[in-house]
Amino acid sequence: ACQACPAGSYCLARSATPIPCPPGSVASVSGLGACVACVAGEFQSSSSATACEACDAGGWCGPGASATTLCDAGKHRNSTGGAFEADCVDCGAGYACGKGAANKTACEPGSASDDGITCDGCAAGEFQGSAARSACAMCPAGSYCLARSTEPIECAPGSFAGDSGQSACVG
Repeated sequence: ACQACPAGSYCLARSATPIPCPPGSVASVSGLGACVACVAGEFQSSSSATACEACDAGGWCGPGASATTLCDAGKHRNSTGGAFEADCVDCGAGYACGKGAANKTACEPGSASDDGITCDGCAAGEFQGSAARSACAMCPAGSYCLARSTEPIECAPGSFAGDSGQSACVG
């Protein structure tokens, strides 16, 4: 007697054994002659599966996906179910997003990002007092700034910094 092909697999005509659904496809009920591909925004990494899963935050899944495709560096996606690469949005200047980022991270004071990929510390002679900024500012004349400075340091009495962008005062 013939038996219905089990869920998670399919059976060809006159088949002696069920064939497991490959990753990226499912058979949610028994008795199917073919597996169904996961729709865009969902994936299935296992074989013999009966349901697809929502694509992870930080990426997207095209039709028939067996894994989440991570958002590129400089982009992020903070919710599940992304179906297209365009669902990953720009991180923006003043923030950092590594590959597969679910959330954008604001650059801390003393650093900046012009590309939305990494926050770089301000160089000696520069400062940034605010978070989420795209650039560091030159240290003003009469003061100096160490690397990653959040504010200029005034020169001590008897010393000076005649130009902006100094990393030390001359005494």
